[in-house]
Amino acid sequence: MNGGWVYTDYTYRAASSALGPTWEFDSSGNFEGWTVVNAYAEVTGGTLNLDPGFGDYWITGPAVSFAASAFRTIRLRMASNASDSIGKIYFRTASEDYSESKSVTFVVNSCSLCGSAPYYEYVVSMSVNGNWTGSITGIRVDPAQAGTAGTNRDAIGIDYVRIVP
Repeated sequence: MNGGWVYTDYTYRAASSALGPTWEFDSSGNFEGWTVVNAYAEVTGGTLNLDPGFGDYWITGPAVSFAASAFRTIRLRMASNASDSIGKIYFRTASEDYSESKSVTFVVNSCSLCGSAPYYEYVVSMSVNGNWTGSITGIRVDPAQAGTAGTNRDAIGIDYVRIVP
């Protein structure tokens, strides 16, 4: 573990009772309540596929409600062809919206603009941020800090997002 993140090339499987909110993107066309900002997106083949526009882009999950003390980690499996290797997860609480003070940065294993990045599982410890307290009401994932419009060479694929203890 380094700065709250770890990535591996295996798929995490846990008993469903140990999972918090989970999004698997298994049904084509089903975004499972996630909203995409500044990117073309589709769900096919068990993956949420993003083709970023110019500048910052992100995905925001549907409204959730869980105790930060019970679920301290976010796992996501992602392939990144982004031009940078900086990912961020933002969170919202019942009393405050998304902000930089409510985010955790993680290093992304990126195949910069190659178009064929492998998938890695990222294990992001949200408890490294002292504001991860109380009731968490939303999750936002920034897979990279900037996109390149008009090309799919910086595409991102997200297999799943899981909130776990």
